[in-house]
Amino acid sequence: MELKEPAFMLKLRGSEFFNEELSCLGWQFAEILISLKDYTKTHEWYIFDVLGTSESSLRDLFPKNPQELCIVLSTDELIDKVKRVIQFESGVFIAVQKGKK
Repeated sequence: MELKEPAFMLKLRGSEFFNEELSCLGWQFAEILISLKDYTKTHEWYIFDVLGTSESSLRDLFPKNPQELCIVLSTDELIDKVKRVIQFESGVFIAVQKGKK
């Protein structure tokens, strides 16, 4: 499968905004996603390798389907999920236009 260069990319890592021990708080990620809503209306999210702290299990928040993929169908749904995470240590979140393979 050949992937095209993304239109934009956002990387969150330890820096002046996020220190090394605390990569990203759930509410911070939600704020970022809110600002991306207009750009991702026709996208679904593929989520991998999420580590962090939440009051409920991350496996319950980001369940895998029978093909072992976690797919969230809208940015609004993803915002609701990340708000329930206290802090993310790591994770991969990829927005793919619906209908693209």
